[in-house]
Amino acid sequence: MPLNYTQFSQHRNLLENSNFNHIIRIAKSLFGVSFASVFYRNHKNEWIELPGMRPTSLGIEEKNFCLKTLKSDTPLTHENSTDDHCIKPSAEAEAPKEYCFYAGHRITDSNGDVLGVLCLFDEKKQTPTSDQVAQLKDLTQLIEVQIKNDSLVVANQMLKTKESALRQVFNAEKSLIQCVNSDGKFLFTNQKWHSRLGYSPEELNDMTVFQVLAPKHHEHCQRVFQQLMETGKPQNVVTEFVSKTGEFFPVSGVVESLVTESGKLLTRGVFSDLTSQTLNLSELTKSFDGFDDIAASLSDVFWLLDVSTHKVLYVSPAYEKVWGRSRASLYANRLEWHEAIVSEDRAKVVEVIDNAMEHGLSFDIEFRILNHDNTIGYIHNRGEPVFDDNGNLIRLAGVATDITERKQLETTLRKVAETDDLTGLMSRKRFAIEVERVFERSQRAEKPVAMAIIDLDHFKRLNDNLGHSTGDSVLMHFADVLRKEIRSADIPARIGGDEFCVILEGASVETTQKVMQRVIESFGNHTKADIPKLALSEVLSCSIGIAQWQCDETFADLRERADAALYASKNAGRGIIRVSQA
Repeated sequence: MPLNYTQFSQHRNLLENSNFNHIIRIAKSLFGVSFASVFYRNHKNEWIELPGMRPTSLGIEEKNFCLKTLKSDTPLTHENSTDDHCIKPSAEAEAPKEYCFYAGHRITDSNGDVLGVLCLFDEKKQTPTSDQVAQLKDLTQLIEVQIKNDSLVVANQMLKTKESALRQVFNAEKSLIQCVNSDGKFLFTNQKWHSRLGYSPEELNDMTVFQVLAPKHHEHCQRVFQQLMETGKPQNVVTEFVSKTGEFFPVSGVVESLVTESGKLLTRGVFSDLTSQTLNLSELTKSFDGFDDIAASLSDVFWLLDVSTHKVLYVSPAYEKVWGRSRASLYANRLEWHEAIVSEDRAKVVEVIDNAMEHGLSFDIEFRILNHDNTIGYIHNRGEPVFDDNGNLIRLAGVATDITERKQLETTLRKVAETDDLTGLMSRKRFAIEVERVFERSQRAEKPVAMAIIDLDHFKRLNDNLGHSTGDSVLMHFADVLRKEIRSADIPARIGGDEFCVILEGASVETTQKVMQRVIESFGNHTKADIPKLALSEVLSCSIGIAQWQCDETFADLRERADAALYASKNAGRGIIRVSQA
């Protein structure tokens, strides 16, 4: 695989989290050399020596040999650097070191991407045997195996931590939450589901959703699943499940599709148990005697409309709590409940209900309402036609449920997945999605797009000297600076440890430079209030690379050019802006 600096930056944690001292000692013993170590190049083109994660003091000959080793598929050895023009220093270079013997082999990950090199140096000339060269390759493979094992341990620990946190959130939720694979097999169910179905988590993990679904609903749910797969849009569901004891209970909720990183298709369902809130709506058309007393204890809104007059014949007491309006006012003005619906949703809701009354259809719809305190509430409304003994449509009866808490939970979970925890900026994954949308819009409208990649100067030194909490404060302060100084339509994100990216839609290079210059100046003018532990004498600066998008470029192409401009900014003295000359 060719040398790839971006991959070095992405994978450097694989090297930094491992300890290769024992392998380095073996290498020195096998070759009888005075020096051996593992190196990688970071995104600032510095050679970093492991263990210790510090810039190396190697001379230019050794650095050139490391670079040549990175590009070679096989182990390299040289008896004398002066015999090889690829690593021999130029006349202007620093004085050569005392090493006369060089050996090395590159380190790759399981995908074949280059991570770093294992290199050995010695003051004495020597000619390595074929066995020693083979042993050098074996030692590199040992490092690769250790990296893989260490990364798996770290990944498993992170997954377990995240899984535990998510389980606590889901188990505390009052809704019935499940996750199933494409065959309908349960992968996850929350505590509320276990209790309602009467099965243990272990029992459910060996079952499919169709084993606990009422048989008469199998065909309907399969159609819902098929529509979910075809459209990718969440589907509303009203169905019935069967507990372990044989009890049938109704639920309503939403199912949506999820795609894992490996491409596997899953579905997630969030349901409400309607057992205590479901009544025979056809009986409701004949008599309301005693029903109001029962409905007063229910959180759902039961309603009944006359098809011929469109009058509201009945609405349960929960209407006053959910809609924030009196039942008397609704009886007097049948359209009063429409007024609370958010204007963008109102026409669609009216159309659906009018169509149901005209053609005798059932309906299932979600919409938003505006509460008296100007907050937004979410309603899930279901309706069924009611016919007389002659088959004539006479009523429309239904149940409206306040699903605001469920929507808030979904929003919270989505925000966690799409936001950087520390800075509150977009996550890398969400940023990539937004960038593609910007490219599509700009290509249609033939408008310019610019990318700015920003790296905080000397951040590692600051982090090491003043501690991670101060480093975190600097990152949060810089995120605040970005929000303040960029334009409202610009899209900022944190894409690495101390690396940020901004997409400026409709911006020329000149406009982008002006915006980024404001960022540099504002970041440097920090106060004790911004970062209490940071001395005012501590200079904060950042380097910025800018690239203008070309219509035939991918995001990766644009990122590479902006990266190159950033490196040029660093090499030119830091704290400045450089523009890619495409």
